[in-house]
Amino acid sequence: MNMCGAHWYQIPKPLRDAIWATYRPGQEVDKRPSADYMDVQRAARRALLEKQAARGCADPGEGGCVGTRCESCRARELLR
Repeated sequence: MNMCGAHWYQIPKPLRDAIWATYRPGQEVDKRPSADYMDVQRAARRALLEKQAARGCADPGEGGCVGTRCESCRARELLR
């Protein structure tokens, strides 16, 4: 999975669709994703970070799930 479900569904649907359209099975194994896939990944991450910043998410985290270190995002997850 690209990231946790809570963050995945905050990415605009056209970007989520583009991630799947450019994904190649096995790229996570051979570590050779296409340039198009990486471009879409960066755009999706940027869209999510902008959405989090607009909500006042001060620390969107690094690596893995983009919201793992964000106190605001963690609190929302606990309330679900």
